[in-house]
Amino acid sequence: RALATAAVKELDCAAVHEKMGEGVRYLDVRTVEEFSAGHPPGAINVPVMVSKMMTMAPNPDFATAVEQAFPDKSEAILVGCKSGMRS
Repeated sequence: RALATAAVKELDCAAVHEKMGEGVRYLDVRTVEEFSAGHPPGAINVPVMVSKMMTMAPNPDFATAVEQAFPDKSEAILVGCKSGMRS
């Protein structure tokens, strides 16, 4: 999925809930710990950052994990995090 060709829009919680009700899947890019503390039903967690040597580092397996979770490149997906900065 090339970001350059993807349509990116910010949505509020109500719009995300509506889209999920229509069957659009949700990719949660928060850490495993954040995801475990609570997430939308049916969300798939692929952290964009991982803990490495007492700091956070980019997840080297992120793109591969997303491609495995969402193999249909034409599928619309919702991507979210805690503040919007990672998603």
